[in-house]
Amino acid sequence: MALPLAVAYFSAAAAGRIWPAAIVAVGLHMFAVGFRAVEEDERLVTVIGSGTIEDLVLVASVLLLGETLRTRRAWMGEVEERLRRTEADREREAGRRVEQERLRIAHELHDVLAHTVALIGVQAGVAAEALDESPAEARAALRTIREQSREALSELKACGCRKLSFACTGAHSGGRSAP
Repeated sequence: MALPLAVAYFSAAAAGRIWPAAIVAVGLHMFAVGFRAVEEDERLVTVIGSGTIEDLVLVASVLLLGETLRTRRAWMGEVEERLRRTEADREREAGRRVEQERLRIAHELHDVLAHTVALIGVQAGVAAEALDESPAEARAALRTIREQSREALSELKACGCRKLSFACTGAHSGGRSAP
């Protein structure tokens, strides 16, 4: 009796219905034993014998195998979900680090450009003051302005800010690139 229903018991246990399957299995065995006892007109103890115990062991084994498969599948699903979450966390962390590095570079670039523009402003003021009285000093200040602006542009190029540096170069040189 147990062997023909083994697939049904296994499927029920694998689907998470181990207790209903066990209750049905025990109920069917009790019915079968009672039916055999009445049909063969024998005592219940004689009918139970070793065959019934073997059937119950087979049913219990099949039910436990189905439950083991179900719990293993659930465990694997949890492991896969954890791996997916871990990978997503790694990707978020990598994105956060990239963003932090970009911000650090932007801050450094801002500091360099602010210093350069301030220096250019001071040198332009010196050149304006010295233009009439000391042309050599004015030329030196203008050379410093030129060098500092080229240095700032090369900093922009080094940071990958090509569009900005070309726009600045074109704007200051009348549409030509700086030499």
